[in-house]
Amino acid sequence: MDKYEILEIKENAFSLKLNSSIFIDPEALFRVNLEHQIKYEFTHEIDTKFIENNLEEIFHPVGSEVSYITSTLTKFLTDSYIILPPTIIIEQENSKKQQK
Repeated sequence: MDKYEILEIKENAFSLKLNSSIFIDPEALFRVNLEHQIKYEFTHEIDTKFIENNLEEIFHPVGSEVSYITSTLTKFLTDSYIILPPTIIIEQENSKKQQK
């Protein structure tokens, strides 16, 4: 499960942290934890509800990157690519900062 945290919300910008954990059962064979910090700026005002309603679109580019990193690492370690769909399954952590 991937977890995200809203780090900061401004009038027309926000930043998030996404922690992804990818593993193969048993976890001793392969496990990787990735952390991405994502910053977006808009020409309109945004709030927490806007972020929550657009999570799929916000994290779409990160899903592709996580899939690519995983396939590259598994090729290096096992001489075979394990290609995951570029999907982020999200669970929200407590936000540190509130809207300013």
